[in-house]
Amino acid sequence: RKWNERGGGEGKGEEVGEAMERLQKLIQPNQVVQAINKFVNDRKGEAEAGPAAKFMQKIEEGMGVKEKNTPSEEKLFWERMSNVISPSSWSTWSHLESSLKAYNALLESRASGIKNVNDLTEQNQNLKELLNQYLGSRINEELIVPPTDTIKLGK
Repeated sequence: RKWNERGGGEGKGEEVGEAMERLQKLIQPNQVVQAINKFVNDRKGEAEAGPAAKFMQKIEEGMGVKEKNTPSEEKLFWERMSNVISPSSWSTWSHLESSLKAYNALLESRASGIKNVNDLTEQNQNLKELLNQYLGSRINEELIVPPTDTIKLGK
């Protein structure tokens, strides 16, 4: 029967021993300090760099980009990118853009018109209530010719 350092039986001591053997296979004893330093430096770099920088670094690593481009290479890249769309496609997209701007202006005009209609409807309702209040007033009964006799109300 095996005993671990704490004086217990088999189990945890044996598991620790197996784990140590696996670690020794991964990292040689003379490389432990270097591995720890690398781990700490990697963690510092991750903490200092934001998520966007980490994302770009992973993309660059995946694409095999090892060094930054020079300004002339960047200029050449953007010149090539400016010619990606053909002149006929550019014309089509320009017409589409102008048509969509005109359509947007039309929709904004319609939205403004709908708002005006809603405001006028509300104002009309308020005026109807005010007219009914005036027509139902007691003072109309005291008049020789009440307004209700001269107005035909269509309800």
